[in-house]
Amino acid sequence: MLATFFATLDAVIPLDPSVKASIGQLTQPLHVPRHTLLLQEGQVCRSLYFIGQGLVRAYRQQADGREITTWFAAEQELFTSGYSFISRAPSRETIEVLEDVTGFCISQQALTDLYEQHPVVDRLGRRLTEHYYFQLEELFASQITLSATERYERLISTAPGLLQRVSLGHIASYLGMTQETLSRIRARPIRPSGPTRSS
Repeated sequence: MLATFFATLDAVIPLDPSVKASIGQLTQPLHVPRHTLLLQEGQVCRSLYFIGQGLVRAYRQQADGREITTWFAAEQELFTSGYSFISRAPSRETIEVLEDVTGFCISQQALTDLYEQHPVVDRLGRRLTEHYYFQLEELFASQITLSATERYERLISTAPGLLQRVSLGHIASYLGMTQETLSRIRARPIRPSGPTRSS
């Protein structure tokens, strides 16, 4: 599984064997059962995680008790509570393990040490932060510019397997709609994603 972890990093910035050896020495195995709260709102997130197998979600608790899902992470993905991890401030979200997770984690201090030892890891960290920011921007823009149906169609085109692994309630809150609206959309035929030819 460590090879998969390094393959994910290499896809962002190729790393020399010596750099990988340093990362491997500071990386800890991760085994977390489903339904575990890996991080709770108000705690400081002090680790960066990689999923070899499993699924997690992040959510924010509303004043009325509703949970608004903000993101999902699955196999071959890195995740953390970005705001808390970078600022070292209390997290604004909770991270819940939806399926048993195996993978790796690296502490904030270990990552800082790697930044100082290997400039390429510092560049890697900046690239990952940019990727995280772009994802949030894209999600925010879709909530404003796309209709409920378009948001659903975008999800099934970019992450089709998610629908078989996550409850409709979590999907609906992630897409910014009620579960009833999501059920109505799912009952309709899916529109073609591109132009059709006439014969």
